[in-house]
Amino acid sequence: MELYNAFRDRCVARQLRDCGKRDRLRQLISQNGFLTRIASLSSTVQQYEDPINQELALEAIDVERLYKGADERLQQEENRSKGYDFTDCRVLETPHWFKTDFFKWTNEPEVAPELGKPQRIAVERSSPQEAREGGASVTEVYRCADGSLVRYPRYNNPAMLLKTRNGRCGEWANCFALILRSLGLRVRYVWNAEDHVWTEYWSNSQGRWIHLDSCEDAFDNPELYNKGWGKKMSYCIAVGIHGYQDVSKRYVVDGDKVLPRDKVDESVLKEALALLTALQRAALPAPELTTLMIQDYFERLELGGSLARASPSTGQLAPRQSGSIAWTTARGEAGN
Repeated sequence: MELYNAFRDRCVARQLRDCGKRDRLRQLISQNGFLTRIASLSSTVQQYEDPINQELALEAIDVERLYKGADERLQQEENRSKGYDFTDCRVLETPHWFKTDFFKWTNEPEVAPELGKPQRIAVERSSPQEAREGGASVTEVYRCADGSLVRYPRYNNPAMLLKTRNGRCGEWANCFALILRSLGLRVRYVWNAEDHVWTEYWSNSQGRWIHLDSCEDAFDNPELYNKGWGKKMSYCIAVGIHGYQDVSKRYVVDGDKVLPRDKVDESVLKEALALLTALQRAALPAPELTTLMIQDYFERLELGGSLARASPSTGQLAPRQSGSIAWTTARGEAGN
């Protein structure tokens, strides 16, 4: 108990120290556009805490389907042998339901068949109405065969995405994270500098953050991007309501697929993430703060190679399934 109390006091002291460096954080962010982009991710995850958004998500979820599927998965020997509990099995079922029954991939907006395949002609700033209704900042403009124009706002508000139920990886990860949060899970939104995003959730039974990608119906398959898609990556940053973590070492695992990390000095990135995390935890009571810092410590050991990682999942290391062949090929995600 004395050891715990000493560690708790140390955590609180560190938290107070870092929270006192707001000016330093503002300086770091103002001097580097990459850090500005990372800092802005907190606004995305804040939306998942909105009680109204969570209520809308629960109304949209097929709860009976998820619980039935979880019961079936819990009986499977493979899942029992890994120590998955009911919550893990429910999460296993969720991306499958999301991909097959709830959300739809969009290469281009749907139009009447007689109008042919719309051709994108521009990307412009969203209209005030599009921004107000769904948090869009960018809108794609398409021309149909008859010359008519179709606008496709890239919505950022997950509550709007519960209605539209379509998009690309950004919309998928955003809406999916809200659904997981509404189910009472701790979630993190993972941003990759090479234009992909996905999700992680905290598993109590496994004592670690587990990878999820609703676009691919992927569970605990962090090697998917490098070894399956053949995607080259540099930075992968996870952000949740209680902090930031550089999780690049979890996902950038193939030496031939590593891109230069030259956007910011590594020591500056580490400092900025620590300060951002401290601000997000500023109001937490000491026991919760201590628990989070203990989890942070073991995650850093895992990412640094000092702690044995969980065995990779049995998920397929396949080329990207979502998106057109031309699109995935252009992005370097069509496999090795």
